Amino acid sequence: MHATIRDVANAAGVSPMAVSKVLHGRGSNVRVGQATAALIKRVAEELKYEPNALARSFRSRRTRTIGLIFDNWSRIAGGSQYLAQLLDAITMSAFPRGYAMTICPHLSDGAESFNDGRFDGLLWAKFESSPENFLALERSRTPMVLLHASHTEIVGRGFDTFTCENAEAMRMAVDHLVNLGHRRIAFVAPLRAEHNDETLARMEGVRSAMAGRDLPFGGDDVLNWDYDAAEFDNWWYSKPPHTALVLRSESQAGPIYERAAILGVSIPTDLSIIGFDSTAYCETLTPRLTAIRQPTEEMVGKATDTLLALIENGRTEPARAHVFLCGFDLRESTAANKRTSPA
Repeated sequence: MHATIRDVANAAGVSPMAVSKVLHGRGSNVRVGQATAALIKRVAEELKYEPNALARSFRSRRTRTIGLIFDNWSRIAGGSQYLAQLLDAITMSAFPRGYAMTICPHLSDGAESFNDGRFDGLLWAKFESSPENFLALERSRTPMVLLHASHTEIVGRGFDTFTCENAEAMRMAVDHLVNLGHRRIAFVAPLRAEHNDETLARMEGVRSAMAGRDLPFGGDDVLNWDYDAAEFDNWWYSKPPHTALVLRSESQAGPIYERAAILGVSIPTDLSIIGFDSTAYCETLTPRLTAIRQPTEEMVGKATDTLLALIENGRTEPARAHVFLCGFDLRESTAANKRTSPA
């Protein structure tokens, strides 16, 4: 059985308050002499006293733990390094300040899980603007910030959002391809993305950029593919008018490259491709993937800092949308259009 503060106090012949002062720094009005402090520390070591983290968190109503909600979590090793950058940014901010982190693929009970005391605060990534999720936000009493969420209702409900400037990012991609002679460009979205803020923002960014160039972009120019890109074969055999693809995520590129190689489709001679995130993964593909560079670590680090400030100080200023500009990394997966495509 573990020794308690009371056990240490009885063995040292002092009060529990004195032990708490020496071992935990509690009690600003308690004074303990150097000799007594040394005795308390020696007795605690002899009894192998260890603080009870659960009891301490119960007393303080703090767990020193933040939760990361992330639906559809995937492998960190191999492929896109987005998740690695995400975790690096959170831990570099939270760990030095004494906070642990728990990854939750989802919270099954919605707001009830938000408020059950497990977490001091929550980072909700890849938020989907569904009625159920908005209801969970409405009922949440736990400090929370949202990543990759741009719906205007979120800030209006008192939550900070952190996202990149998707419209400008997609304009850079479209401008690059149009300058290379491409006139029919498709956006590759994942399946079941009708409520995903960021997917919709990027799709609308492509639509707006194409309209700005007086080029067509309609329903047939949005390709809803699973991440294994199995749909690529039928799409290519249909002789599509598109000469370039803009991907929602660089993680879609690997499977597309594999399907293209099997079918004898040359990238970028037959098909130009632009990804999104531009992590080190892009350098491992052949040809290396041209991609929009999202400032993931800067964005997530700022989100984590904001969450910790909410936990420790409460809200001191109105919630707002934090928007980060993207860059553009030109590599080898795009080239001048040499195919004839109908306008």
